[in-house]
Amino acid sequence: MAIDPLRVAVFDGGWNLPLWAGIDQGFFASHGVPIELHYVGGSAELVEGLLRDEVRIAIAGIDNLVAYQEGHARIPGTRPDLVAFLGGDRGFLSLVAAPGIQGYDDLRGRTLSVDALSTGFAFVLRELLATHGIPAHEVEIVPAGGTSQRYAALLAGRHAATLLRTPYELLAQEAGCRILPGAAWLDGYMGSAAFCRRAWAATSSDTLRAFARAYRTSLDWLVLPDTGPRAAALLREHARDLDPALSERARDVLLAPGTGLIRDLRPVMAGIATVLALRNRHAGQAVALRDPARYVDLGYLPEI
Repeated sequence: MAIDPLRVAVFDGGWNLPLWAGIDQGFFASHGVPIELHYVGGSAELVEGLLRDEVRIAIAGIDNLVAYQEGHARIPGTRPDLVAFLGGDRGFLSLVAAPGIQGYDDLRGRTLSVDALSTGFAFVLRELLATHGIPAHEVEIVPAGGTSQRYAALLAGRHAATLLRTPYELLAQEAGCRILPGAAWLDGYMGSAAFCRRAWAATSSDTLRAFARAYRTSLDWLVLPDTGPRAAALLREHARDLDPALSERARDVLLAPGTGLIRDLRPVMAGIATVLALRNRHAGQAVALRDPARYVDLGYLPEI
């Protein structure tokens, strides 16, 4: 009997490589959890799909989970009960400026873009600006959707700079854009995580564990010595502007030990603490957020 696919909401980008590999190699199906990817254009669409049971799992910046869980972002008629069960990456974030912009000072008086103003990586951008002496009132920050949408808007000249994730920062460089320095501290940031509704997790533990095992199988396959060419080909299939050389560079960024996709699948608590610290500094909420464990359940991870 055919198994209905597990619906997974994602943004478009190279960090989906384990999902693409797992579909391509049949790992999710062989673990009993065939998946169907639903690409979304923004964090509200992604979280709304979860809360309305249109998708079962989302893979996105864990700041989205925190924002909705804490009521800093709201969807009318829904009650958030979200939990992260698998760590994806540390962000792969680069601040990329349009051609002609040489540094942070050139951003003054210009328009910059983020996914959404109160979720995702918006506060990473604000922190980068603050640490380089650019007050928030000296730029205009506008919402522009997911990474692929912001990349297109940057190349079209609609924004002076935006945060891009791999491979879009590489593509933007090839188009004459500049990666601005100062984001090295993001190696200690928690980027994407897989999360779902707690109520659904409580009744679907076998499904979540099977998904985590299949995801881990995909990661293990991706780092095998002889799978590099196929991994690069998968990136080209899903980001069609990539040429062979760029796809290999993107693959190497995504799979780099220590800074690439999280091999043991464990959400990085110190990285979540950084997410909370940025939200405390820039979101203006009344009560400080201090407990990373509040947003995570490690009980679904496979044994290492």
